[in-house]
Amino acid sequence: MADNVFPQTGDANDAAQFAQLIGQNNLSNFVEKGLRLTPDYSVPEVSVGSGVCFIHTGTSSSSSGTTIEETGYAVQTSSRIVSLSTSSVNYIYVHANLSEQNAPTVEAHTSHQSDDAALHIGTVDTSNDTSTELNRYPTLEGESLTVQKDITATDGTTIWDSSNEYVPQSSIQQGHNSGLDADLLDGVERADISWSDISISQSDIDLSNVGAADTDFDINGYDISDGSAGVTIWDSSNQYIPSQQVEGLVGHYGDTTNPHEVTLEQARIQNDRIDGPLIHGHDPAETITETSSPKSFNFDASTERDIHQSTDVTISNSSDSSVTEDITVELYDGSDTSGTLVTSQTQSISVSAGGSTTTAFIVSDQLLDSGTYHINITQSGSTLSVDQTDENTRGATYTLGQTSTGQFYVRNQYGNDSFWVNPDGDVEMKQGFVLPVGTDMYAE
Repeated sequence: MADNVFPQTGDANDAAQFAQLIGQNNLSNFVEKGLRLTPDYSVPEVSVGSGVCFIHTGTSSSSSGTTIEETGYAVQTSSRIVSLSTSSVNYIYVHANLSEQNAPTVEAHTSHQSDDAALHIGTVDTSNDTSTELNRYPTLEGESLTVQKDITATDGTTIWDSSNEYVPQSSIQQGHNSGLDADLLDGVERADISWSDISISQSDIDLSNVGAADTDFDINGYDISDGSAGVTIWDSSNQYIPSQQVEGLVGHYGDTTNPHEVTLEQARIQNDRIDGPLIHGHDPAETITETSSPKSFNFDASTERDIHQSTDVTISNSSDSSVTEDITVELYDGSDTSGTLVTSQTQSISVSAGGSTTTAFIVSDQLLDSGTYHINITQSGSTLSVDQTDENTRGATYTLGQTSTGQFYVRNQYGNDSFWVNPDGDVEMKQGFVLPVGTDMYAE
């Protein structure tokens, strides 16, 4: 690299040396004005508006033959129409075309260009009818940045408030919907903070757009309270949810009409503080769908599958005429037809030519013990095809409630009372409920 200092007294009026003055990375390779892209995908072509850009090049030669490093050129172009390739990503470039005088070009390419004196100003995708404008601002890089005034994003968000020397909370609240992306906050989540130096109002914090980095939430020995309800949700000193606060929460949120599903495992509940019934069990229905072997398959009963409700069979007819056949559906306790037959039903099914139908069989509740059950389907003919079988089940639920006269009752998922316990401890049987031998029912 030759020694060269410019401008100095006696220097020639040399374009290459002037180009070195604007060849800085922070002052080149961006669109200063215009050069907007307006695609017409029906042709396809793109209208490129007039404008000015600065293009950085590696080297140029002066009139004396000296190699000048890191040069830049100001390129001004008139508006023009550029043809595009169909079903392709078109890369739009401005070429300085230094081999000719004042003859810049705007071209579309189907790949990135290695031309040293060119600037990529956008892409037009004629496969998806989308376009993107690029390199509209200079890239700034330095060892330090001193700001005399505020720093403001393009949408008007103040990122740095110079008068108060802090990041405004309103910028943080806006999260990733604003110029200050919530991802910028990820790096400070574990920062050491002296809480004596900070005063934060509840209205100043909005974490709806900031994802939690950890799955666990550690409150470090403090209580959790619902200020609006006026109750303690978690008592850290005793490590439990205080039972006396359940009534306060229910009263505050007004949710007294809908019972809540709970799982009881070695739990003791003081029910006189609960305003509303308590349900034990699994209420949602569950359907087992079989398509690979719809005429013969097994399923396992469980706490979610306590009760068989119905078996829906989808049957099709691929022949050219209407067909009627007897279809029999059997439910066995076991893994095949050698088990105990629980129930069965036969129906005469007619299906029009090329049609299909779905029919419900065994529409009656059957209690399922834990273990494997088998569905077996037979037909009187061979023309109709069984395409899909849906075994509809549900879990059993039991509601514990209290009447206005102090009686406790147990009610099943159908609204039938199993038994009542009177305040004096007497048990009143309902719906044929029988206590197991040796079992006493009493009230404390």
